[in-house]
Amino acid sequence: MQVSIVVCCYNEELLIERCIRSLLSQKTSFDIEIIVVDDCSTDATPKILKKFESEVKVLRNSKNLGIGGASQKGLEAARGQFFVRVDGDDYVSEYFIQILMLAILDEVLGRVAVCCDYYIVSEGGKRIGYVSAIERPLACGVLYNRDALLSIGGYNVAMRLFEDKCLRERFEKEFSVINIPIP
Repeated sequence: MQVSIVVCCYNEELLIERCIRSLLSQKTSFDIEIIVVDDCSTDATPKILKKFESEVKVLRNSKNLGIGGASQKGLEAARGQFFVRVDGDDYVSEYFIQILMLAILDEVLGRVAVCCDYYIVSEGGKRIGYVSAIERPLACGVLYNRDALLSIGGYNVAMRLFEDKCLRERFEKEFSVINIPIP
């Protein structure tokens, strides 16, 4: 397994299907696994996830751990050499993994983490903003070398908000994250 994509979700019944379909539609030459961590959703999210159980690994938390705990659970379940997390309300380009993997595997630069820019979209999917991942970094959409991520301890399980900012700050004390200015 080369890439583990972990989706964390909580009560995402309106958007989780779009998210998973975008991940299943990846046009890539790399082997991927998709792991969805349902953080004890109380809406129809579990029912929707059942439709995808033959294509993705679904982990259901028996109690709500928060985004830090759910992300760490996904990281620990991941088998890929590389790891990327996506939120349940996100969706990605069909070339998302291919582009990030080609960048991280560039031997000249020896990268351990690569991120890309992103769009802010309305509920209907209309683009309403372009965001530089350098100016507003997230942990979502960053392809990490999994060993490097584990070497800093992974996610802070106590974080219920801003786990992405905490992770990036700790990671960038040890390693650099290269940005590809493509959303």
